[in-house]
Amino acid sequence: MAGPSTENDDIDSELEQIQDTSSKSVQSIKRKKPCGAPKFRKFKVPYLEFTVEEEYLVVYMRESRNTLGNEEMDYFINYEPHTLYKFNNAFAEIASNQATSWVNYLDCVKDIKKLAMSVVCKHQDDIIPKNFGKFPGTFLSSLLEYSMDNSIQFEQALFFARKNVPDLFTQKMLNHFEPSQSALSFYEQHFPNDRKQAPVDMSDIALFKSPWCSSYEDEEFYMNTLTELGELLCKYPNAVGIAGLMALLVQPKSSPFAKSKSLQRLFKSVATLLNRFILTSNENSRVANEDSEALVNLLLKLPRCVEIFLNKRLEF
Repeated sequence: MAGPSTENDDIDSELEQIQDTSSKSVQSIKRKKPCGAPKFRKFKVPYLEFTVEEEYLVVYMRESRNTLGNEEMDYFINYEPHTLYKFNNAFAEIASNQATSWVNYLDCVKDIKKLAMSVVCKHQDDIIPKNFGKFPGTFLSSLLEYSMDNSIQFEQALFFARKNVPDLFTQKMLNHFEPSQSALSFYEQHFPNDRKQAPVDMSDIALFKSPWCSSYEDEEFYMNTLTELGELLCKYPNAVGIAGLMALLVQPKSSPFAKSKSLQRLFKSVATLLNRFILTSNENSRVANEDSEALVNLLLKLPRCVEIFLNKRLEF
């Protein structure tokens, strides 16, 4: 006799039911212009132009990321400025290679994660474009329980990759497509030293000076993954919104959604859009396909990066 259904079973069941809707929406794009193979190898058919619908999806996801980032920042400014001070002070110590507590830094990261989750869950109906289907109300919030840490690593990769800017202030602000005026004014007023501080390179700060991990293999995996991911995101800045959504969809092995066929199909649909967008952004189709495949593979490595970051650091 089958056991009682769980909330996760219900969600996955609903996903299976709406998959036809999702597939039809995505197939409408595919019928207009041929897409590449799921593994992002070379196209076997002539590549045709990006459709207007696909352009809309790229802009939609970019603006969604921008809106969520600014809303998160505005909430901090208006309701929890002390958390913002705490995080920036801890990071200032790290950036200047002063001694700082790894535990305190992780506490700050947890505070940021908690707020980010609340903002994302509030707007979960707007984060996944309806072109990919209509999803259950608890769909994204359930996924985030297992994948929000991926997003934290994604943001770190993007932040550290922007090391060729004039100062730390610019490096911080570039994590938004269009920082709100309130965020710019707040940082200018309360963290003026960021204008005098050089941008931060991950390999130069004490927290990531080798040895910092329980094994050299994990250390190299983490540093290489975040470095390569950040470089590709900076190479294709308008793909950050698509890639950011994909980071949220990737599930660790411990997640009950890790083997969800519906989630895997959704991920592949978004990845196909990413592949086609990169092909429009790079005249060299061979390099574009290589970059697209590399970017997807790096996103799939984020759960292991989370495990290394949270659980495999040396204790000093």
